[in-house]
Amino acid sequence: MYNKFYINVLCMTVFLFFIFTVCTPCTVNAAVTTQPKLAGTFIQEGLMKDWDDAKWQSELRLLKDAGMEYIIIGAVAENDRSGEYTMLTNYPTSIPGCAMKPNHQDTVDLCLRNAELVGMKVFMGTNCRSDWFQNMAKDEKWLYARMHESNLIADELWEKYKSKYPNAFYGWYWCYEVDNANYNTTEKRDRLANALNIILDHLDDTNKRLPIMLCPFMNAKCSTPQDYENMWKYIFERTHFAEGDIFAPQDSVGAGGTNLDNFAEWFEALKRAVDSKPGLKLWSDLETFDHTDWTAATIDRIYIQMDRIKQYVENYVTFAYSHYQSPNNINEGYHATYLDYLKNGVVETNPPSQPQNLEAKVLPTGGILLDWDESTDNIGVCGYYIYRNGELIDKLQMRRKEKRPSTPGIDTHYVDLSVSALNLYNYEVRAFDFAGNISAAAGPIAVTANQPKIFANNISKGCSYTISPSADIEYPDTDNKELTDGVYADSSNYSDPAWQGWYNEPREVIVDLGDIKEVQQFIANCLYDRHGEDLEIFPPYKMEVSISEDGLTYIDVGELAIPHKISKGSYKLGLTLEQPINARYIKLISTPGGLPWTWPCWTFIDEFEVRNNDYSYIDLPNLISRGCSYTVTPQAHERYPDTSGKELTNGEYASSTSYLDSAWQGWDAGTREVVIDLGNNKKIQQVSGSFLYHPDYYMYTPRSATVWVSDDGVNFTEIGCLSGVPSKNQPERCKQYLTLTDAIEARYVKLTVTGGAWIFVDEIEVRI
Repeated sequence: MYNKFYINVLCMTVFLFFIFTVCTPCTVNAAVTTQPKLAGTFIQEGLMKDWDDAKWQSELRLLKDAGMEYIIIGAVAENDRSGEYTMLTNYPTSIPGCAMKPNHQDTVDLCLRNAELVGMKVFMGTNCRSDWFQNMAKDEKWLYARMHESNLIADELWEKYKSKYPNAFYGWYWCYEVDNANYNTTEKRDRLANALNIILDHLDDTNKRLPIMLCPFMNAKCSTPQDYENMWKYIFERTHFAEGDIFAPQDSVGAGGTNLDNFAEWFEALKRAVDSKPGLKLWSDLETFDHTDWTAATIDRIYIQMDRIKQYVENYVTFAYSHYQSPNNINEGYHATYLDYLKNGVVETNPPSQPQNLEAKVLPTGGILLDWDESTDNIGVCGYYIYRNGELIDKLQMRRKEKRPSTPGIDTHYVDLSVSALNLYNYEVRAFDFAGNISAAAGPIAVTANQPKIFANNISKGCSYTISPSADIEYPDTDNKELTDGVYADSSNYSDPAWQGWYNEPREVIVDLGDIKEVQQFIANCLYDRHGEDLEIFPPYKMEVSISEDGLTYIDVGELAIPHKISKGSYKLGLTLEQPINARYIKLISTPGGLPWTWPCWTFIDEFEVRNNDYSYIDLPNLISRGCSYTVTPQAHERYPDTSGKELTNGEYASSTSYLDSAWQGWDAGTREVVIDLGNNKKIQQVSGSFLYHPDYYMYTPRSATVWVSDDGVNFTEIGCLSGVPSKNQPERCKQYLTLTDAIEARYVKLTVTGGAWIFVDEIEVRI
C-alpha cells in the first residue's frame, strides 16, 4: 500500500514537472493568449519630416486610442549621395564629416517631445545606407564601418535627448535589414554576428544599453523556414543580445516574400531560434500594405496576420499603421474599422451596397470606359474590384495623402485599354469595405471594343505653344517644338530626345492654332516605364482640356482617358468630343501621379495633338496605285490565294460578302507586309484597305494596319495607321483609311497588317 502511494506521488511529481518545464512557454517570450492587438508602428522620415507639434499630437493620440504604445523611427542619419558629407542627419549634429539635412527641422526632438507628453515609447533608429544590399554580406570592412557609424550616432542621440526625454527614449532600432538569401555560409554569418556585437558591446560598455530591436525579413523562394531557423540559432549563439532585446521579423506578407498560407511556418521556426537565446523576445513586424500596388491592407487581413502567429509571438508592431491606416494619411475608415474590432473582438462582416448604374462606353481613341455610382457601407467603402469576362483584372482603392496629397479618395470610373478591337467583353464591378467585405456585383454589362478612331487632320502640327513650368533640365523640350513637331519617340527608350520629362508638379500647356478652327479630338502620347525610385515614369493622374477663342476666357471640355492598369510602353491618351467646337487656343493641364502609389513621379510626353475629322473616310478622287506591282510577305493562304499576284491593285472589288468570291484573298493569323511600288515618286495623301468582316467565320478587320513610305524601298518612314470599324455586327465590307492633312512624296508604300484570326482583303489603294 505504501509502495503504491509513493508510486502515485512520484508519478504526479513527474507529471507536474513535465507540465511546468516542458509544456509551459518561457515567461520572457510568452505568446499572445487573448485578442491579438497591434502595439506600435514605424513612422518613416518621408511622412513626418514636416510635422509640427500639433500633427505629432494628433498622430500619437490616434495611436493611443488604438491601444498602441510604441513607435519606431527609422534611420535618423543616411549616406550623402552627393558625396560631400559622410552622413546627413535629421537633427543638429557635430559629428565630423556629417551635416544636418538642408532646410530640415529637428524631427528627433519633435518626436521624443511629443511621445513624452502622451506617454509613448520610441525605438530610435540610428543610420542606414543606400548601398547596404550591395555590400552587407560580402564586404567586411564596409560592414564594420557602418556599425561604428551607428555607435557615433547612438552616442550623440543619447547625449542630446536621453536625459531630456527619459521615458520616451525607450529603445534602439537596428535599421539594417537582413534576409535569408545572403547569409548562407558560416563565414558570412560570423561576419554578421561580429557586426551586431560591435553595436551591442559599445552600448554595454558606455552604459547606453536599452532594448534593441532588429527586423529581418524572409523570402520563401530563397530558403526554407528550417534553414532560416538554423541561421539565426547560429548567430544568436555568437551575439551578445540581452534579456529584453527584441527580434521582430517582418512577416513579409505585404512585400510578397511570404503569403497568408505560409508565413506562420516561418514564425514557428523563428520561435525555436529565439528560444535558443535566453531573454530574447519574439515580436512580429506586421506589414500593413500590398506590394502589388502599394495600397493599404484591409483590417481582415491584418487580423489574420496577427491571429495565425499569436501562439509564437509576444507582440506586434506594424510597417506601418501611420503610413497606411492612420486617418492623418488616408480615409478614416481603416482606423474606424480597427477600433470596431478592438471594441467587439471580431472584424465586422457587413458588406457594402451593390454599385448602381454601371455603364460601359467605347472610347473613340481606343479602350473602354466604365462608370458607376458609388456604393455605401456602415463604416465606409474602401474600393472596387473590376472584373472582365469573369476574371478579376484590377482594383481601385483609397489613395494615401502621402502619395497624392491633392487628390485622396477613390474613383468610380475605370479605363481599360488592354482590349482588342471587335471583341466582346463583359464587365462587373463589386465594392469592398475596410474590413474586406465584398458587395454583390453590378453587371455584367457587355460591350464590344472598336478600332481606335484617330481623326485625320492634326491641326496642331508645327504650332507654337507654352509650357509652365518648363520641362525638366534632364529631359528638356528641345527648341520648344517637341510637343507639336509630329515626331514620336521610341517607346522602348526613355532617353530618346523626343521625350520631354515633367517631374512632380502640374504642367500647363497652351497651344496656339494660329486662328480659330474646328477642334474635336485631343491626344497626348505618354510613356510608362520604371527604373527604380529615381526614375518612375507613369501616365499622369489627370489631363484636363479647355479651349478659348481669345486666349483669355477658357471653357472646360473634358479630360483625357487615363488607363488604370498598363504595361511598359507608350499610350495615346485621348478625348473626343461628340461635336466639333471652334477654338484657337487649347489648354492642357497635366496633374502627375499616374497610379495610387506613384506620387511623386515623372510624366514623359512626346506629342500633344489637336485634331478634327473633315475628310477621314471619303475616297480622294485620284487612284494612283491601280495596276501597280506589289509584294505580300508571307503570301496569302493557299486556300484563298492572290490570283496572278494582281488582286490588291486591279481596281476590282469582290462582288459579295462571301469569302468564296475569288476577288478576296485570305491571310491567316499573324502579320502580313504589303509593299506597293508606284513606279516613281508620286504625291500621296490617302491609303486605304478594303476588308471583309464576317464574324461567323472568324474573319475580322485588322487589329492594326500601319502605313510606311519610302523613296528607295529600303528605308521606310511610318506615317500613320488605317482606321475604321464595321457599322453593324453582320457580314459587310469595311474600308479603313489613313488620310493625311498634306500630301507627301514617295515611290513605295508599305502596309503592315496584324490580325488575330482571318483577314480577307480585296483592294489596297493609294490616292491623291
